Amino acid sequence: MKNYLIGFMVCMIVILAFGANVDRRNQEPYTKKIFVREVATLTVPDDGQATEQTTDILINGHVRQIVVTINNNDGNATATVALRNEDGAVLWTESGVAENTSTVFQYYTLSGTDLPLDILCAGTITVGCTASGDPGSSGLTCDVELYGD
Repeated sequence: MKNYLIGFMVCMIVILAFGANVDRRNQEPYTKKIFVREVATLTVPDDGQATEQTTDILINGHVRQIVVTINNNDGNATATVALRNEDGAVLWTESGVAENTSTVFQYYTLSGTDLPLDILCAGTITVGCTASGDPGSSGLTCDVELYGD
């Protein structure tokens, strides 16, 4: 009987010490939207060059969808779009993004398997766009929309 009481007392002390007596049923769960949508607009000029145009966006969270919109340009140039972290490491890249359309990216392929897009970002992210060639007199406009939480 003595061992039973000692065991019971130890269990009660442990339960009280770890906050089991706090009723959390009416508390709201901790949820915080970090970002919903960020847009980077990049313009590749009509200079015959295919240099990368970049802009920086501050993102702390997970990018789960990327929408890239390329204008209808005179040179029919496609684009390569990339996201890089502060150290310049490539977090995501896609080449051959078609002109005159919006392309939605929600998956990436790894070893032949499509996996949901989930890019962890912390800090300044560089969004880059490189035209496949001279976009012509219209230039190339690349809107990159990043969605996540």
